[in-house]
Amino acid sequence: MPNGLLAMTNLIRSLLLCCGILFLSPHLMATATSLGGCKADFTFAFTSDSTLLFFNTSTAHVSHVWTIEGQTYYNNDNGVLLSVPSVMPFDVCLTIEDADGCTDTSCLEISRDSPEAFCEQNECVWPGDTNGDWRANQYDLLNLGLGFGETGPPRESFPIEGEPTAWAPNTSADWDYWTNNSVNFKHLDCDGDGVVDASDVDAIIQNYRPDYNFSPLTTPGAPPVFLTFSTEVVEWDNTIGDDIVLRAKLMVGTEEVPVENLHGIALDFSYPFEWMEEGGITAEITADSPLLGPPEELLAVKYDLFHLGLGRYDLAASRQSTIGVTGAGAIFDLNFIVSGDIIDGLNEPISSFEIAVERVRMVDAQGDSIVYTLGETASVSIINSKLANTPTQPLASKVKLFPNPAYSAFNLQTTGGIIEAIELYDSQGRRLERRQVETSQTTIDATSLDRGLYWLKVQVNGDWTVKKVVVQ
Repeated sequence: MPNGLLAMTNLIRSLLLCCGILFLSPHLMATATSLGGCKADFTFAFTSDSTLLFFNTSTAHVSHVWTIEGQTYYNNDNGVLLSVPSVMPFDVCLTIEDADGCTDTSCLEISRDSPEAFCEQNECVWPGDTNGDWRANQYDLLNLGLGFGETGPPRESFPIEGEPTAWAPNTSADWDYWTNNSVNFKHLDCDGDGVVDASDVDAIIQNYRPDYNFSPLTTPGAPPVFLTFSTEVVEWDNTIGDDIVLRAKLMVGTEEVPVENLHGIALDFSYPFEWMEEGGITAEITADSPLLGPPEELLAVKYDLFHLGLGRYDLAASRQSTIGVTGAGAIFDLNFIVSGDIIDGLNEPISSFEIAVERVRMVDAQGDSIVYTLGETASVSIINSKLANTPTQPLASKVKLFPNPAYSAFNLQTTGGIIEAIELYDSQGRRLERRQVETSQTTIDATSLDRGLYWLKVQVNGDWTVKKVVVQ
């Protein structure tokens, strides 16, 4: 175990013991005073779904040895052991020896539902976990918003002195309030000061553990949750600055299908990791015409998983008021800053930057889930003019497209080469058609195309160029 963790866990036990909060299992409490000799005993707490802290609660002794899954751990100068078992359930034994040579061994079979678990008995507060899933992430903001402003008994001591939001089991008296899914409001008071407020958000960020298993349940016809970009096409030629800023809004509902009694939303969206650099995404509560409310009336969690090597961004927003809102509109303004070096390195005349909202939970003012449907993937087509239709590109001048605008058809013609392949894209960068040809001139039927902007990617003698065409 790392020295820092050893020190932390030892301090947890020492402080709790000195404060009179002894981790006693039921069988120790029943027998410790009647034996008269040494007595080995321990209890444990889950720090996550798969990680446990074991606490030595034996009578006075000079040495102790843990045996976990058949492996022996000599931990004589520390009363706490961290373990990540390979299977569950599994066996744990603790053997002690006192100064008089008395030895004793205590064993337990450990499972996720073990009644001896300290936090199963005492409902420990884990700072940042407001919904009881043993982790802190964007979904915990929803309960925080529902209990905003409520007060209760503050915690009188902390496992780690001076760090009330450290990820450690905190004992706390129950408050008078419970969420609709039976979570006591003491868990919403992440920093233990006796009030649920904006400072409790810090514990969520400090102890953040993403949820990878949340399964969205979408309902056809329900209010949509979707992203929309401010433009569908961006042309880049590296003459107006290196970076491209793509602006988008996170939207909930439409005029036709509004959301009702919305109090909070938590979600994540995926983005093209290879396009981004760390810190390249910003998210701010929408200030103009917001759905949930202005920034000063909301709580928010923003967490980019880029540092974990993942193209995923977690978001949440919740009202501080006890009243929900009904309607449709924006909640977050998003900026995606794409480096020109990355665009240049893609070496593609036309590329599609795509964002997909994936896992969503919305709650109303009573804490009940609101049904929704996931919107389509949002995309922006980025045209690299250095490789596409520019006056300085030799191939572009050899490929003619006419008429433009087109009505029922348009023609492609090349001089000094053979057209080998054609790809047709819509304004959002989605490929609609690809065909192989071997000719210097061809006609493309436009009668089935909607009115609007299209891009034609043309291969001539192994090289590509891009042409813009408008269909009327």
